[in-house]
Amino acid sequence: MKKGIVYCIESNGLKYVGSTDRTIKQRLYNHRCWELYDMNKFDYSVKTLEEVEYNEKIELRQREQYYMNIIECCNRLRAVGVSRKVYDKITYERHKERILKRMSEYQKTDQAKIKAKIRYQKNKHKIFEYETNPINKARRNKNMRKLRERKITWGGDPRNNNNLLSIDIDIFHY
Repeated sequence: MKKGIVYCIESNGLKYVGSTDRTIKQRLYNHRCWELYDMNKFDYSVKTLEEVEYNEKIELRQREQYYMNIIECCNRLRAVGVSRKVYDKITYERHKERILKRMSEYQKTDQAKIKAKIRYQKNKHKIFEYETNPINKARRNKNMRKLRERKITWGGDPRNNNNLLSIDIDIFHY
């Protein structure tokens, strides 16, 4: 018989349940829970929930699933027994409040970007028509020419060293 361990990692108020046939130290060395669940790699605790003797790996996974069912954990995937689609539905219901809170925060912070993207998608055919219209191209070129002339005359052009804005004011004081 082989020996395995079912463990629980706690960090940032989250709990992750897992199992391994190695030592916990070996398992934690390259664990993905740190990135997947925003857990703090430097502030955590690990509890051994059960030491399991098993013949087949599925037996170890079943014990892991048992603890996943009784502990409020952040695991995204089930150890055994449920399809991905059903599990996603269960996980959504379990973490619905946190998911909705994050979604609303995202929507508040990126509302302007989202609106601009939608506005662009609605009007991209008009923008393309405007930009490819020869009259508008000529108007844009004329405006760009005026802007260049204005920069050269008094706003300054670094190529001609005539930028009035870079004049040292102290030369006018006695």
